[in-house]
Amino acid sequence: MASCVITLWTQEEVIMPAYEYICKDCKKEFTLFLSIKEFETRPKINCPNCQSDNVAKKFTSFFAKTSKKS
Repeated sequence: MASCVITLWTQEEVIMPAYEYICKDCKKEFTLFLSIKEFETRPKINCPNCQSDNVAKKFTSFFAKTSKKS
């Protein structure tokens, strides 16, 4: 299954949460990088392949990066 990544920000140095979805219509997987505020206020997610809003959020693992204390 092919996947695509959608980047909704321009600063490459900013680390943002990745939200993974699968479209129930075309079966394509895709990832959105959104701030927590953007994720909470976004009305709906559309598939970038077929534009359907019939998408499901995938359960994924996460990685927490913390600063190293000297």
